[in-house]
Amino acid sequence: MVHYETLLLAKTEVTEEELANVEKFFEKAISDAQGTMHVFDRWGKLKLAFAIKSQTYGIYALVRYTLPKAKESTAMLGEVDRFLQIKCHDFILRHLTKNLKTNAAAPYIKPESSTAARSESLDSFLKDSKIENLLTSVDSAHKTGRSMLDDEDNNND
Repeated sequence: MVHYETLLLAKTEVTEEELANVEKFFEKAISDAQGTMHVFDRWGKLKLAFAIKSQTYGIYALVRYTLPKAKESTAMLGEVDRFLQIKCHDFILRHLTKNLKTNAAAPYIKPESSTAARSESLDSFLKDSKIENLLTSVDSAHKTGRSMLDDEDNNND
């Protein structure tokens, strides 16, 4: 058996349905070639090192699978390449298929999605800056009819 991985880079406008169709294609093509699909991992939105077709962000997905050492694997890889270049050309920006070494370590480090990093960094910023209760204190001052400026005027007298 030969281990492969295919890394896909899609436009940020790609729909869940389009990615699901790509996943179904991989499942069918791999099973037809008597192979096994191990993972179809959607990494999410990441910033690109350089713009590709006016896109500065992209949606990444990684597919890992094994195929037998036969003509079927070569034919299947050609079929995957044609499918991604012809039928998915409007939303797949780039793809790369790599033959993995047999004794190479299987785990990989999944990069952190930019959308996840943004929400986590905002939360940590608010906690670190002790601003998390800012809005509730402003709302309570507004309900009592006092403003923060009134408090400053009273302190200056």
